[in-house]
Amino acid sequence: MFKRAIRLNLIPPVWYFHGLGSAYFLTNHYDQAITALQRVLNRNSNFWPAHIYLAAAYSELKEEEKARAEVAEVLRIVPNISLANSKKKLPYKNPAVFERLSHALAKAGLK
Repeated sequence: MFKRAIRLNLIPPVWYFHGLGSAYFLTNHYDQAITALQRVLNRNSNFWPAHIYLAAAYSELKEEEKARAEVAEVLRIVPNISLANSKKKLPYKNPAVFERLSHALAKAGLK
């Protein structure tokens, strides 16, 4: 869906790329997730949800330094964010999906 919407739109909104990047993350295509999420941040560096998934993708690829840098950006933009309050904002139907994301973010330094 997102790929087609991006192709059909001359100037797609950043959330198209965020949706694509998060979908890639959720399907374990971390390199593709990183590419899509970086496109978001090239247009809006303060779009913190992209930093969240980027941190998780880097964490899953064992690139701890980059993952921690992304968590630092999230905390700069949203200082009071935590894994506990993120669970309320990311209500995945399957709890295992949030647990995988949460575990990756915890490895990256988000508490």
